[in-house]
Order: sequence, then C-alpha cells, then structure tokens
Amino acid sequence: MTDPIFFDPTTSSSTFMWLVALLILSIGVLVIAVIRNYKVLSTVSGLTTLILAGSLLFTWLSEQRTTRIEITDNAIHSMYGSIDFKDINKVYIEESVQSEIEQQLNEQLDRTLVIEALDNEQIIVLPGKTFEIDEIKKEIDKRYRDWKTQQNAAQ
Repeated sequence: MTDPIFFDPTTSSSTFMWLVALLILSIGVLVIAVIRNYKVLSTVSGLTTLILAGSLLFTWLSEQRTTRIEITDNAIHSMYGSIDFKDINKVYIEESVQSEIEQQLNEQLDRTLVIEALDNEQIIVLPGKTFEIDEIKKEIDKRYRDWKTQQNAAQ
C-alpha cells in the first residue's frame, strides 16, 4: 500500500491582490469625491466600490472552496466528491476550441481534466489553470494500473 498523494491548487492570489488594490483606490477616489462634493464622481466611484467589493468577496469564496486533490490506492478525492477506481468510466484531458483571434494572439488552450464515473451520475472536472492536470492524470493512470494489476492477481 502506497501513501496517498496530494495535489494543491496552483492558482496564485494575484487576482485577489489586484482586486484589493483597486478597491483601496476606489475607496480613496470615493472619499475625495465626497469631500469635494463631486456628485457624479462620487456616484460612479461608489458603484465601482460596491462592484469591486462584491468581486473581491466572491473571488475569496471561490479560493476558499478550491481544495487539494487526493489520490489513494483505490480512489480519487476532490472538492467535487470521490470516485473509486472500480467506478471510473473515463479519465481524459479536454481542450477547448480556439477562435481565430485567440490563435492569432497565441492564447493558451483552456484545458480540463475530466474524470467520469460509470453511472454518469458523478463527474470530477479539474481546470488546468487551477491544477497541474498533466501530473494528476499521470498519477491516476499509474495508480489505476497498479490497482487493476492487484485486482487481477486477487482473482
């Protein structure tokens, strides 16, 4: 029996930091606009502050909900649930289709790791921008082969 392996999210909190900086800037503009009695600027900066505060809250909640992936000898555990190896139907990496503009700009493809259960009731989808999906897939393939070998040896 091998130890479980964990994969932590790779997202940096740069989006979060940018939102904090913009929120502070927006609050500063709002305070100056209110002090100098600029009605239009205070209204616009007030709405901007509310929008940024909401974005900041939902970004933080999203980052809190994203947890590590655990791969054991016989199952995969994620924030979306667990799937035992005996219940796996398919494990594959899906790439999005790029438009011509994205191809010209050399944008990276959106890639996701999809793990489907046999009953099609449960699915785990891991975004490539959040997790190292190539490494996760390699580990799943390796552990699944080992598990399959043990199952065949037991029969």
